[in-house]
Amino acid sequence: MAEPRYATFLPPPGADFRFLMNSIERGRARTASAGVKRVLVDLLALQDEPQEIESLLLGHHVGVHLSGLDRIAVLLSREIAFSETVAQRLGANMRVFDSRVAAIAWLESAETSVTGF
Repeated sequence: MAEPRYATFLPPPGADFRFLMNSIERGRARTASAGVKRVLVDLLALQDEPQEIESLLLGHHVGVHLSGLDRIAVLLSREIAFSETVAQRLGANMRVFDSRVAAIAWLESAETSVTGF
């Protein structure tokens, strides 16, 4: 069985938004040292799902700290397009998904263009 072409970030059950922001800040060094270029950020286990302001902060943090990655798929129970837009305007190829299957398909696809501009 082939190894996945992406790494998964899975916060522990009950993690809060502050934990998520701190993890994203540390994520750049961890992905670089592992040679990872694509990441699935699974936020379904967060204590509280990000609301509008938190979603903007999420997009900003991903854009600032993870923009060197090829792709970042964020998995939420609902799609939040403006989070995606903020990250993309900061140079990160991030997309938000409400389907794990769709997120993984995008991470594993050969397509290389940044969307959302």
